[in-house]
Amino acid sequence: MSFAIESKALAPFGVELGIDLSRDLTSAQAAEFGRIFREHYLIVARGQNLSVDQQRKVMSYLGPVPSDGVDITSNDPNVGKQGSIRLAYHSDLSFAAEPDLGVSLFAIDLIADASSTSFANGVRAYAKLPVTLKERIRGLQALNIWPIDQTGRNRVSSLKDTDPRCAHPVVWPHPATGEPVLFVTEMQTDSIIGLPSEESEALIEELFGYLYSPDNVMAHRWRVGDLVIWDNRALQHARNDVSQVGIRTLRRIYNARRNFSEQFPQFQTLKSGFNDKRMESFAPR
Repeated sequence: MSFAIESKALAPFGVELGIDLSRDLTSAQAAEFGRIFREHYLIVARGQNLSVDQQRKVMSYLGPVPSDGVDITSNDPNVGKQGSIRLAYHSDLSFAAEPDLGVSLFAIDLIADASSTSFANGVRAYAKLPVTLKERIRGLQALNIWPIDQTGRNRVSSLKDTDPRCAHPVVWPHPATGEPVLFVTEMQTDSIIGLPSEESEALIEELFGYLYSPDNVMAHRWRVGDLVIWDNRALQHARNDVSQVGIRTLRRIYNARRNFSEQFPQFQTLKSGFNDKRMESFAPR
């Protein structure tokens, strides 16, 4: 029997929970928390007061948390990385064999309602595709690449031969739920493998139309104490330029079976995160 957690559906997807996540969940609550996450793919919990260890604990209910899996994201370069630029829609590490499983952001310091993070749902997008389009993309793979430019579309022609890249199915079954997920992203998808360039581009743009349609996007406006958790395999996320919204500092903790360094040991980790135009290049060891 499930343990009821107060919840409210969000539009067009996701759920807001009424629960104090600074307290350890009972086994029944943890099971219900996981069930809700698998059903909705996005959880919002407002008014939280979480230490690093408490946020890690929350994420541990949903999957493995890498030992290095804590980042401070801020538009103040003296506080954290990620800068203030627009971030195009993406799924973290979609250019790797094993993308991150889930991601959480906890709002530490910001002006209420001044900035937002937007989410696009790959499960809902696939469900809305016409049958003929579903048949057309069946079995196709997309090349997903290391994003040199975080503000928009990246192309493999701009990469070095050693830059990360990986092919993933255009539609893949979600490992936890089995639901088909449309998995091409604005930032990281270069092309559909095996299609002529013009046909590939036209197909990607058609799929983007379903993914980023206003009725398939949920925008969360941030307030201090907000915790947002999303499934990185089912959802993509993006944000607008945040250079003019006042201080904006969030803590990121994620789930992954293998982190970036484990999947790409030939690269050093980022020295200083992002600057205003491009992600700092990795340097081979």
